[in-house]
Amino acid sequence: MKTIKLKKDIDLTGINCVIITNELTDTVLEQSKDASLHLTSDIFVRSSLDVESVVWEDLLEVISKENEGTVEVILHALEPEKRMADILRNSELTVSVPQQIKIEANSVNGFISASNLKSDLNIACVNGALKVDNCVGDFSFKNENGSIKLFKLSGDLTIRQRNGSVSADYLTGTNLEASSENGSMKFRDCRFRNTDIRNENGSVFYESLPVESGSINITNETGSIHLALSPLQGFNLEAHAVLGQIKNSFMGEETTMFDNYILQNGDQSLKINLNTQLGTIKISSTDVLGTDFFHGKLDHVKELIIDNTEQGWAEILRIISQLTQSLEKLRDKIAEEPAREKLQRALDQLKAWREKIENPELRDSVKESFDTISKDVGRTIQDALKTAQEALLAMRGKYKEEFKPQISMHIKHGKEFFNPFRTFSRRQESPSDHASVSSEEAAQEKARMKILEMLEEGKITAEEAEKLLKAIH
Repeated sequence: MKTIKLKKDIDLTGINCVIITNELTDTVLEQSKDASLHLTSDIFVRSSLDVESVVWEDLLEVISKENEGTVEVILHALEPEKRMADILRNSELTVSVPQQIKIEANSVNGFISASNLKSDLNIACVNGALKVDNCVGDFSFKNENGSIKLFKLSGDLTIRQRNGSVSADYLTGTNLEASSENGSMKFRDCRFRNTDIRNENGSVFYESLPVESGSINITNETGSIHLALSPLQGFNLEAHAVLGQIKNSFMGEETTMFDNYILQNGDQSLKINLNTQLGTIKISSTDVLGTDFFHGKLDHVKELIIDNTEQGWAEILRIISQLTQSLEKLRDKIAEEPAREKLQRALDQLKAWREKIENPELRDSVKESFDTISKDVGRTIQDALKTAQEALLAMRGKYKEEFKPQISMHIKHGKEFFNPFRTFSRRQESPSDHASVSSEEAAQEKARMKILEMLEEGKITAEEAEKLLKAIH
């Protein structure tokens, strides 16, 4: 076995983009501590042949195009006559890039990971996983065969996934656009003004923290959609399921519909459209109520008070009305008295504050006492939301415990309902058979098999499966 070591430093004066193409190993991207590009790597080569002939000159190429402001780093695959050499899987290339330098990274056979970067990222993998965490910038990710895992990113995001799952936590930005052909997609604790998610085969879960306005559009061809929203969020939601159910459990509701469903909450500032061809749509409440949403609003109010314009005071009244409306909706959905009392106290404070702002003669007192008032209101709201969140969690736990026997019974009945279909076997079909089957019949058969799969997995009850099977026939 031979170890090929690399350590190369490249001056990036006049360079604004680094392009990395790795045809050989895994790639690790990190932040440089200075203004230069640093390449380090250990390549472990093993072969029954003479591996001494494998040298860096065969592997690494650096192309600097100062007139275009780019540096291209290429880690080539081995020459055909040297491909008997085996590059061990613990080999990797580490690239340290300065802040604010755009990075374009491409991997053929290996994963790409990026951490703690303040740069725009454009990453594409062919056969390998993609993992990015704790980065700030604008992002574009593409993967052919492998998972995508994202954690704590800030910036606009575009995802193109072909075969593999997408898992993301703590993402913020203005625009999220994501599409997948085959694989589940999970987005937790995310905040984007405009969200567009499309999937062909696989489930979609999206948990949205409160946003002031915007849109969420989720489309799925074959698979379920689960949208979790904060009780503080105002929205207008339209859901459409061609073959499947629409279930609403938002803030304790228990509603099941077919085909179409409309749900509204608060000021309806967020427009939501959910569509699936074959699968269940579920709308629920997130446990993360979003206290930072309130703090952000109060910080904005402070800026408007300092500006002291009529337009600013009108905006302050609008913000306070929005907060009041959200709290009232939350209060009405909470049954526990301690949580209701704290929410009512926060509401009373906000309403008293609004009355002073509506009176121009009292606005000076609002300016002078803003810090005290905002801290008091903020503490009350935070305490109220914490109590409300505990109540929501308790309610969810109680619901699960109470309905556990019913869930077990549905699963049992589902299996009993599914068993007769197990004895069916598809006959061997000839080409002439295929020619005689219409596209409509093929679609019905696909839908029927999907319903039976959902039943077996416990996603729908036996009664629901029976209704869906009757519907498609």
